[in-house]
Amino acid sequence: MQRTQATNRRDLKRSGGSLKTAVDVIKAYRKSLSVVGARREIIDSLDGALAILESQAAKGAISAVFGSKVIASRDAPDDKDIATLPEPEIEAMINDEDVTRRTLERIAIERFAVPKGSMRSYPNIMLLKEKLRTLMQNDVAHQAISEISKRVS
Repeated sequence: MQRTQATNRRDLKRSGGSLKTAVDVIKAYRKSLSVVGARREIIDSLDGALAILESQAAKGAISAVFGSKVIASRDAPDDKDIATLPEPEIEAMINDEDVTRRTLERIAIERFAVPKGSMRSYPNIMLLKEKLRTLMQNDVAHQAISEISKRVS
């Protein structure tokens, strides 16, 4: 069962943590517990949790289930805003502990033209943040070179 729990957590993390995926993971977990003969109270508790999640999702009241922080994390800038974000804002987002991997990937793709397929090269968020810092430093260096070449011309 330990392997199933780890797989379910990995699937939830990989999916970006959507509510539907969370419900699917809980259903799979419930089924696994049922198969191994878990106590009825545990199964009933999971059924109750699923009913609440599904009813809240149907109403669109995700914040009632997860709190306002989930909604705030989805308030990331849209793609055209990301392409024009100033360096201090990007730096702040990189240093933010609560920023999502998806937001950081969008910054890399939209702002720095990193190919979407390259995101697999950064298996954890710390490596992605380091890559973004490097891209920012390169961008600042290119801007400085551009300014100097304008003065010389």
